[in-house]
Amino acid sequence: MSKVRIAITGATSFTGFWIGDTLRKNNNYEIFGLTGSSDAGSDGLKKYRSTRAKESFRLFEGIRSETGEMARWILEFRPDLWIHHHHFMSNFRSPEYDLVESNKVGIEPLPEIIESLKKVQCRGIIYSGSVFEPAEGKDWGSLEPTPYAKSKAQVWSLLVKLAENESIPISKVVIANPIGPFENEDRLVPVMIRLAKNKLPLQLRTPRDESDNLPVFDLANVYVQACTDLLSARSKIYRPSGWVCSNLEFIEKVNEELIEKRLGLNKCHIDILSQLPKTKGTAKNNSDEKISIDFKIFWDRYSEEIRQFNSI
Repeated sequence: MSKVRIAITGATSFTGFWIGDTLRKNNNYEIFGLTGSSDAGSDGLKKYRSTRAKESFRLFEGIRSETGEMARWILEFRPDLWIHHHHFMSNFRSPEYDLVESNKVGIEPLPEIIESLKKVQCRGIIYSGSVFEPAEGKDWGSLEPTPYAKSKAQVWSLLVKLAENESIPISKVVIANPIGPFENEDRLVPVMIRLAKNKLPLQLRTPRDESDNLPVFDLANVYVQACTDLLSARSKIYRPSGWVCSNLEFIEKVNEELIEKRLGLNKCHIDILSQLPKTKGTAKNNSDEKISIDFKIFWDRYSEEIRQFNSI
């Protein structure tokens, strides 16, 4: 029996790599990773993730949605399942996020992509959503959703419409705050490790704000379940919830379990610059899909993986 061909876009991103790496452990699957960029000339974390991806599954570089290359790739390689994981991410935290460029990458290519998936008889689509989308997990309070959050919701809305028109089952995994090895270097845990090594303090302005923290390995297992369900023609919106806690509580746990106990560093000291009430609400998935997390296994694996990347 031939293997199920699963394609994942954004395959060298932090979460994309771990999703692909987890799926490839199923001997019935053949995993294809697509990325719009190349690691040529790059170094550090980006190159390492790309190298690891190439060791784990078939990686195709330079496959961009806005050039039509992604739709052409679909026609050639004929995936059975399509994990739509890429999105325009430059400056995504900023109110100056470029919606014009986001539309070029995320919206305009969708009709051709779905048409190609229909032609090759793709059995299902999984969209990587965000807890920050309006109507998803983020409690915005009186604040306006960011341009990035709105753009993610727009892609999902159009994907649903196009997929339904072509009778392709579609599911969605709503991602809250993934944590784990090979996170981008501007994220909290890598910043803490870097500051601890250099004996510098972390300046914290929002100690009471909360996040829904889900180990990336557990997140990847949600995609495994989503693939299994789609192959049985069961589509669903998955809203996995992990460990909901304040920023300060999370930082203290990272210090204790990862930085001190497993990496053998002195803890990252914290300078709390404000003690204001919560300003942004809780970025938590609105569901009862609570994941049971074995944190000992998680912190052990986190430390082992980053030791391989960067000896401490």
